[in-house]
Amino acid sequence: MIHIATIHWQTDKWIDIQKRYLDKFIKKEYRLYAFLNGIDQRRDSKFYFVSREPICEHYIKLNILANIIRFAAKNRDDFIFFLDGDAFPVGDIVKLVSEKIQKHKLIAIQRIENNGDKQPHPAFCATTVGFWQEIEGDWSPGYTWENSIGQQITDVGGELLKKMEQFNVSWFPMHRTGQLHNDPLWFGIYENVLYHHNCGFRKGLGRIILKNEGIEKANNSLLARILNKLPEHKAKAKIHPGKKLKRKTQEKYQKIDNLVYNKIVHENPFP
Repeated sequence: MIHIATIHWQTDKWIDIQKRYLDKFIKKEYRLYAFLNGIDQRRDSKFYFVSREPICEHYIKLNILANIIRFAAKNRDDFIFFLDGDAFPVGDIVKLVSEKIQKHKLIAIQRIENNGDKQPHPAFCATTVGFWQEIEGDWSPGYTWENSIGQQITDVGGELLKKMEQFNVSWFPMHRTGQLHNDPLWFGIYENVLYHHNCGFRKGLGRIILKNEGIEKANNSLLARILNKLPEHKAKAKIHPGKKLKRKTQEKYQKIDNLVYNKIVHENPFP
């Protein structure tokens, strides 16, 4: 049995896509456990377990779903998959996990492209129910590491990385092997078996994207430095170079997001 924990937030547009690819590439029996916030209850039939508790923090939802799965699973050797709502298999994910679990206790995306992030990422993570219970798995941020540009950072998965290092656990990092669009972080394919859209439920832009678009130069321009000394005002927001760049980049990436999403819906880009 495979137990899959997933989260969909304020839109149901990924539910049918995710379910279609799960059915296509997972031939073993599986159960879907989900948080569905802001989504019609008529969608519940797609899932084995649903919660709509008004929780915002992603890691808290993941930890709750993991605890539900621990109680629901009848076998410690059952697989537990953590899967973002805008992520899904595009190849034989069960084969990959079954092979890697022979040498590694845990398999997870590692987003090296995101300034060298080290932690297991919940876009996809797989282990056994028994091992998750043994280490008291935890998706909380907290534990810090140094990224590729020398910053001490933390994020969801920080405490899980801490456990991997403290217990000297061998885990298999899934790295990016392809993409649906030429983007440094979004729309990635990992180990040729998993797709992660990355921006399916939020409008925010990652720090890598803004950096590549020149946000530092815009925020350090003469006009920006002058405007930063003035009180907040709508007119100020309209002409501030950093804010203008952020709005322009947001519009640009919204168009790219729509383009890639429509490609997934209508063109079946994963044979």
